[in-house]
Amino acid sequence: MNDAYHVIKKRTEFLRSFIKLLNRALARAPEGRIHLTKSHGTIQYLRYSADGKTRVYISKKNTHLIKSLIQKEFDQKLLKAAEDEMRMNERYIKKAGPDILQKIYEEMPEEKKLFVDDRGVSDEEFVKRWAAAEYEQKKHDDRDPVFITNRGERVVSKSEKIIADMLNEKGLAYRYEEPLILIGLGTIHPDFKILHPTRRVIVCLEHNGRMDDPDYAERAVIRINAYERNGYHEGDTLLLTFETSTVPLDTELLSRKLDQFFFGT
Repeated sequence: MNDAYHVIKKRTEFLRSFIKLLNRALARAPEGRIHLTKSHGTIQYLRYSADGKTRVYISKKNTHLIKSLIQKEFDQKLLKAAEDEMRMNERYIKKAGPDILQKIYEEMPEEKKLFVDDRGVSDEEFVKRWAAAEYEQKKHDDRDPVFITNRGERVVSKSEKIIADMLNEKGLAYRYEEPLILIGLGTIHPDFKILHPTRRVIVCLEHNGRMDDPDYAERAVIRINAYERNGYHEGDTLLLTFETSTVPLDTELLSRKLDQFFFGT
């Protein structure tokens, strides 16, 4: 999103209203202009006619007229500055549009888009495209458990369904069991790859669901260490959840963790 465009557009709307207010005030202002001089240490007030040909002294007791003429001078300067700024802003708005960076990308020929990164695309559009892209998923056989997420995906555990539904509810784009190559371990299938909506990095979420099983726990530690050696660090591009047969997934803790990590709340 072009934040500058929206800020400038809002500012221009304010200036338009402000200019109308100033014009109304100037229409009611007294004719002529005021000039201040000093004579023998005393301020004198001279009122010039609109054409500047005549001038008369104003008694300092006539504070209402003096104030009105000085306010008029001030409002005239404000009006000129506001009109100058509004013209400049309107030129920018006409040229930039709501998202000039995204517009540059969208106006490129499709053949060229294939060879450029989406640097000019808004975060919202970037997430939308990533979520819509097809990807390879781990193959399961008929013996694997079946749990269906709210968006119709097949996962293999109740906890994975809970996590998938929570990610979906929070509006986070994710991919389930998409392959990932870790040096020293080979190809693995992270439970979830989640796209951070503003950092534009992939965050792997691994649910370690049988930590009271010694063999499972040993494999989990090997896998986590491989993540770390490949630059996926917990709290940065790796999120971990755990449970045992007697200690279930802490959904409240997971919800707070996701909110803080992805949205800073």
